[in-house]
Amino acid sequence: MSFASHAQSIATNQIRGKDAAVYLNTMNSYTKKNFWIAFFLGLAVLIIIEYFAVSSLSQLWQNLLHPSLKQSLKMNIVAIIDIALLVALKKLFDRADNFFSGWAGETIVKKQLQKISPPYQILENIIPDEVDTQKKKWNIDFIVVGPKGISIVEVKSHSGLIYFSDGKLSRKGWPLRGNFIRQVIGQKKAVEKILRESGKFYPIHSYIVFSSPYARIDIQANQVPGTGITVIKKELINNYICGQKDVSLSEREIQNISHILKKYVRP
Repeated sequence: MSFASHAQSIATNQIRGKDAAVYLNTMNSYTKKNFWIAFFLGLAVLIIIEYFAVSSLSQLWQNLLHPSLKQSLKMNIVAIIDIALLVALKKLFDRADNFFSGWAGETIVKKQLQKISPPYQILENIIPDEVDTQKKKWNIDFIVVGPKGISIVEVKSHSGLIYFSDGKLSRKGWPLRGNFIRQVIGQKKAVEKILRESGKFYPIHSYIVFSSPYARIDIQANQVPGTGITVIKKELINNYICGQKDVSLSEREIQNISHILKKYVRP
């Protein structure tokens, strides 16, 4: 039995309902605290903007429009403003939902990684200097350094059937928003550059981990062709990280590598 098959069989026998409960509880915690706050703030902003927009136009109407046209035109403009603001509010909610679901997914995966015993070290939110200077909008969610090498973990919270098509991860016949493959390749190159500038070179394993218990992966051997990237569900990640066989690091090497990478950890 291959390592991937063995890991899959272990994960299949693990939590399912419990995982879903943890996931939903985490999502509900942010929903209850933040959804209604965001809703009422957005609604208040909508009302304030509409009030000032209509008020500022009132004077113009009185000077330029025939009395019979004022009321009808006023109602039309109010309707247009309402529609525009509702569209803007919808986009705001979508962004908020993406942020909070991403945060919940990273929290779940972090708890999973923390089950790995020492001397493994887990680094969170790594931003290389070149990302800061070029103002690129990505970070590395987690880097795990241990006896079996260096592992980059990029977390995604999408659910449904995930598959590889035309160079991208896709779902429901459409590519997922954002080129995650290119993102993780860039992350690996950035970490390799950091270590190379410190006079070190080690193999780096890259993972895209889907945190939702409702995600399903349909990619042959969980490997993205030609990239070395492994795409898996979160319950498999510890088995993969601890099961690599192409490198063996001493505790001193683990400490040295972690010390170098910790310089790029951001709060």
